Amino acid sequence: MDRKGVICGVVGFLGLLSAATGFAAEATRIK
Repeated sequence: MDRKGVICGVVGFLGLLSAATGFAAEATRIK
């Protein structure tokens, strides 16, 4: 796997993780 692919994967994973965390925090705040 080339370096660019690894960086893209890490950035995408972090973005997905932060989005999931923000969504969970929003859901718990509403309840």
